[in-house]
Amino acid sequence: PGASIVVAVMELPGADWEGLEAREQEYQLVKMPYHLLDADGSEEPAGHGIMCMPLEKDEDFVAKWGAELFHEHYTKHGLTKIWDYAPDSGLLPCPVYLRHCVLAARKAGETAEA
Repeated sequence: PGASIVVAVMELPGADWEGLEAREQEYQLVKMPYHLLDADGSEEPAGHGIMCMPLEKDEDFVAKWGAELFHEHYTKHGLTKIWDYAPDSGLLPCPVYLRHCVLAARKAGETAEA
C-alpha cells in the first residue's frame, strides 16, 4: 500500500515456467495484478502476471532446493544469507545487469526512468 513500480508486461506463450523457476531459485514466482499507466483510474486490474519476488527467508530456499545447493551457491563463497544485506555491506549488483535495467528504463520513457 502506498507504493508502486513501473514494469514491462509481456506475454510468454509456451514459456518454460519450470526452467524459469530453476534459474531464479532465490525468488518465488507470484501471480500479481497490474494496471496500465494510461488507465482511466479504474481499480480493476488490466490483467495478472507473474512477478519474481525475493524469498522471505533463506529457510525457504533450503526447504525447496536443499542445504547442499544453498552451500554451493552461498556459504561456500562466504555468504551467510541470500537477502537483507546492509547498504554498506560491499555487496553490489552485477554491473552488466544493472546497465541493462537502466537502459530498459530509459527506453521505456520518463515515467519508467523516474
